[in-house]
Amino acid sequence: MRTALASVVLVFVASEPALSQRPVALADSDLSVAAVAYGADSSAVRLVLGQPRSRPMGSWRYDGLRVWFKAGKVHQIALTSRRFHTKRGLHVGDPVARATELYGASCTDGAYEYCRTVGSDPDERGILLTVTKGRVSDIRIGAVFDLD
Repeated sequence: MRTALASVVLVFVASEPALSQRPVALADSDLSVAAVAYGADSSAVRLVLGQPRSRPMGSWRYDGLRVWFKAGKVHQIALTSRRFHTKRGLHVGDPVARATELYGASCTDGAYEYCRTVGSDPDERGILLTVTKGRVSDIRIGAVFDLD
């Protein structure tokens, strides 16, 4: 009886890391930074972040953050410094292992991409990381995947 129980425990413990490495779909709440959410109106962005430092080509720039708009709504947000962080606490400059701790496995092998949906139902929304020398150097949130 002890041998059977030990075998069951061994199988469960051995398979636990494999289960934790499966991609998990992001929640809508993951698609926001500093109370600015994907799909928010530009007036809401101005209310939260104030006047942008500049407005190049359909986007607003702030220190450490850039917001792109499509039809007057937030389409994508880029974090470019440690000043801002994702909803779960990931900062530019963090070790890439921190992204795995916070978000689990990437939804794309060989990349640091976290998807709004996992499986056969594609969605352009998610989080895309650029990694340089083992550290997060850029974080994109919102419409980050080209489905065309």
